[in-house]
Amino acid sequence: MNSNDTDGFLGVVEASVDPMLIADAVGRILYANPACTNLFGYAHEVMPTLTIGDLIPEHLRECHAAHLAEFRGAPRSRPMGAHLGHPLYGRRADGTLVPTEISLSPLGDGRVLAAVHDISQRVQAEEAMRRCSARYAGLLGAIPDIVVELDAEHVLRWGNDAARCFFGEQMAGTAIGRFQASPEHSFPRTTDGAVHEVWFVRGDGDQRLLAWSCRDVGEVSGEPGGLICTARDVTERHRDEQSLRELRAQMRQFHALHVAGQTLRKISHELNQPLDALCAYAAAALKLLEGPDLRVAQLRAAVEGCCDEADRAGQVARALSSFMHRDVIPLAPIDLVRAADNAVRLCRDDGIDCPDITIDIAPDLWAAIGNQQQIESVLHNLLRNSIEALRLAGQSTPSVRIEARNDARRSGIQVTFSDNGPGIDQASQTNAFTPFYTTRQMGVGLGLTISRALIEASGGELWYDGEAAPGATFRFTLPAESGA
Repeated sequence: MNSNDTDGFLGVVEASVDPMLIADAVGRILYANPACTNLFGYAHEVMPTLTIGDLIPEHLRECHAAHLAEFRGAPRSRPMGAHLGHPLYGRRADGTLVPTEISLSPLGDGRVLAAVHDISQRVQAEEAMRRCSARYAGLLGAIPDIVVELDAEHVLRWGNDAARCFFGEQMAGTAIGRFQASPEHSFPRTTDGAVHEVWFVRGDGDQRLLAWSCRDVGEVSGEPGGLICTARDVTERHRDEQSLRELRAQMRQFHALHVAGQTLRKISHELNQPLDALCAYAAAALKLLEGPDLRVAQLRAAVEGCCDEADRAGQVARALSSFMHRDVIPLAPIDLVRAADNAVRLCRDDGIDCPDITIDIAPDLWAAIGNQQQIESVLHNLLRNSIEALRLAGQSTPSVRIEARNDARRSGIQVTFSDNGPGIDQASQTNAFTPFYTTRQMGVGLGLTISRALIEASGGELWYDGEAAPGATFRFTLPAESGA
């Protein structure tokens, strides 16, 4: 290389943005470009006074001498230390180390051109990536749920500790379907994150129910063609739910049997009372007939007692039949004034002394829909209950009020039935509509229950208003005729 070529070559090296230096056969630095002096922190005039060894950490200088001798024996262009698998570190003037990659090119006469690349940013990025990978590996390992990656054919690529514990250490490369307990329950192919429960066989042979949720790998890593899936073992929850369902079924059966037993006992009691009395009256009548003197008045009383008790038994049977057989009824416009009047008439026909009764029907009342006969039955039952309560309370001026008003909130009408008696105590309010609950010695305990059922059959509601004291107040609603 002549002087012009040398000058041109040095000019290129001088202008290079990459750090470069030229050293002789024994490692003395002959030249360093500005980028190199800046990298190592030496003044430009100081660099030619140094050797390559001065730019190498002390603990590596002996090793460097051996590599230098090897290079002199067979000089060729090559990267320096490529076989080491880690960066080469240079030593700056201030003693700090800089990771580098070095390329060597022989120039002749034992000289060598060394191109030095500062890879500090790359090393920092790789270290950050390594720490991040280690952190995420630790997180995935700590997760008790199974996490796996599958390829497009549902073959296992990778799994966390929980996955390896479930499927085995050699799970990679195995189709996920191999671990399924039943082939007809296919592995979920949706990638919308929805949960799918599938039975799998664990490595120890135990069948476990896993709740899977999958996402496309592309959503996570940008590489299409696979799935990232998580699975949670829900076997115990499934078994608990199954046990709970079985327990509930047993409890429902037990409750049904218990209620049936209570109902039968109550029915037996309610029917036996009038039947026992009927038998007593009949026995008395027979005794009178067998006597020497026929006492007609006493015989008549005994026969009338038989009739009354037979009628009472019939009432119990009819009440039970009404409660047990609530068929669909035809609905039509109701005449509430007539219904209230008929309820009063029925009470008088029963021989009941009616108190002062006020019937107040709003003149602008909407037309109500229901079953006329059943609404009359409800009013009749409420009126009988009220009259009996007023009699037992000894109310000197008993009164009952029946009023009907439009109820815009419920899109219908509301009927209020109230009296000036003692009202109903808190315990009885709670149980008032419970079948067979009664506070009267001769009561059946189905009147209010049947009344509520009849009102509900017409599309309304019946309840006791405990805040409308004094006295007892019942309210029920009925739907208004369309267009009202």
